[in-house]
Amino acid sequence: MLKKIKNRIQTEIKPKNGNRFNADKWLTENFEKLVNKYAGRYILVIDGRVLYTDKDGSPGEIAGKAKFRFPHSVPLFLRIPRPKDFLCALNVE
Repeated sequence: MLKKIKNRIQTEIKPKNGNRFNADKWLTENFEKLVNKYAGRYILVIDGRVLYTDKDGSPGEIAGKAKFRFPHSVPLFLRIPRPKDFLCALNVE
């Protein structure tokens, strides 16, 4: 189904069960777990499932897998910061 929004066309995909995956809410609830488990890696989250790279892996590695396995889903793609990446933000003088 296509819906015209301010001179742009945006697709609307409605899941079969009626519930849409809320990536922002999921990321907020699971961020600490992600930092502990996948620090320094690229991850891709689709419907609550996490695909991740090796420590030295490239982002294209999981993007290709995701397009093949989940062609109709919109992924959340990000690099998980390492704990030492937070030290700069928390260093207050």
